[in-house]
Formats: sequence, C-alpha cells, structure tokens
Amino acid sequence: MPFETRNLIKKSGCKLKSKKIFTDLKKAKSEHFSEHTNTVILFCKNNKKKIIGFFIFLFIFLFLFLAIFFAYSYYQNNKQEILKNTLEIATNVLGKDLKKSEDNLTNILLLGAGGEDHEGGYLTDSLIVMTLNHNLRTVSMLSIPRDLYVRYTVEGRKRKGKINRVFMDAMNHWKFMEGKTNTKEMIELSAPIIEKEISEIIGQKIDYSFYIDFQGFVKVIDQLGGIEINVEKKYMILHILVQIFHIQFLN
Repeated sequence: MPFETRNLIKKSGCKLKSKKIFTDLKKAKSEHFSEHTNTVILFCKNNKKKIIGFFIFLFIFLFLFLAIFFAYSYYQNNKQEILKNTLEIATNVLGKDLKKSEDNLTNILLLGAGGEDHEGGYLTDSLIVMTLNHNLRTVSMLSIPRDLYVRYTVEGRKRKGKINRVFMDAMNHWKFMEGKTNTKEMIELSAPIIEKEISEIIGQKIDYSFYIDFQGFVKVIDQLGGIEINVEKKYMILHILVQIFHIQFLN
C-alpha cells in the first residue's frame, strides 16, 4: 500500500477491513488515487457514525431501563401507602358515601384538555378511567386512546369522530347552540355525554368525572406552594457520551 494512503487511513482512526478496497488501492493508478482514498475515509467515517449511534442507543436504553426499574421498586416498596393516600383523597373530595357498583367498585373519569385559551381547546387528549376497588383497597388506571373512532350523540344529534372530540363538541353545543356562557356550567352539562361514551367502551358505569386544563394545572401547582427546580448545568446526551467515551469526530 502506498505510504501516503497508509498515513491517511491512520489519521482517520480506522482500520482497513475490506480486502477489496485494499486490492483496489494497490492496483489503482496515480490519477485515480484520490478517488480510492476518499472511499476508504468515507468507509471509516460511516463506521464511526455507527459506533456513536450504538452508544447513544445503549445509553438511552440503559437510562429508560433504570428509570423504570427504580420507579417500579419505589412503587412496590410504598404501594400500600400510595393506595391508602389515594383512597383517602378520593373520600375527602367526593365524600364518604361514594357511589359503588355491585362489585364494590368506584369508577372515576379523568379528563385533561388544553382549555379555552389553548390551541387544542376542549379536545380531551387525556382520558383516564381510575377504578377504586374497595374490597381489595386497590387503585387501577386505564388510559383510553384519544384517536379511538366512535359514533356518539350530542343532544339528539348523531355524530362520528375521534373520542377526544366528544367533550369538545358537547361544549360547543352548549356555547353556540344554547347560548351558555358559564364555563363551569358547560363542563357539568358536557361531562355526562363523555361519561356515557366511555361507559359503553369499558362496559362499566362511570360514577364521577374530573376535568382539568392547563390553567387548572397551574392552580394545582400554586396550591402546593410551587415547585423549585435548580438547573446548574445543561447537558445534551451527545455531549455526555463524548465526555464518557472520549469520542472524537472527524471533520
């Protein structure tokens, strides 16, 4: 192999693994030398990109695995306390005489939307059914896909579309068709409509429903006294990998 070619390969930080490329370089004429040299360097660059991509994937996988592992461990260690607190909160908010099914279950529908001033309006992109099992003293949660296609009725008018539109269509009906202006009143009138649709999907009656939007979320945080986050340094995953594995990039 020509001395200049060997130096270029060495500077690139890669090993020549292809016999075909080695043969081509050895047999190459001087006027085609630069073309074959570029081929080798490109081969090495692509190889390094694959290695970097592998380490990035490995780092993300390990991070997610550890996060899930610690979250699950925390839940298992504090499960009884968490369930006890959840049941106590539900009892305090809804009262001691909770509605219950024959199986001693209470189903609560949680509705999450952007709100009146948000681009998404009253699209309920978050639909979660929380079930309180009073016999086992457990809490389970079921997320309803927002893109689930359904046929529904809003005050006698049959419609069809995604499940996240049901609540918004009901709100629009009370606002534009009935002339309602009180948001709280419209929410209370719209809730039974979405409750009915969710009940048909899960095959169980919805006993209560809660609605929250971004403004409500802000108020909840304020009631808790706010959350302080101190970010001393900003790191990107790629920068962390560079520091850990001392990765050097080719220009």
